[in-house]
Amino acid sequence: MFRSILLLAALCLSAPALADVPRFPDSFHAKEVAANGVDLHVRVGGKGPAILLLHGYGETGDMWAPLAAALENTHTVIVPDLRGMGLSSHPAGG
Repeated sequence: MFRSILLLAALCLSAPALADVPRFPDSFHAKEVAANGVDLHVRVGGKGPAILLLHGYGETGDMWAPLAAALENTHTVIVPDLRGMGLSSHPAGG
């Protein structure tokens, strides 16, 4: 019985890892930008005044895909993965 409960708990905790990752529109392009010893993965799309969308700790720029899609018709949307997060590299010192 305990083993079954433990297995169920493990499955429940892993469920968020199986969630779909939001996708950016095809009109966005990704590039790497070298800054302060790391390569930042940045997505850019749209036209108009620039807007920079920054994610919080433990997230990636992917979280902004739905908002970026909504803003691309009126703004140039810039969405980086912060250093050490997502597809950006980790700094050499940690």
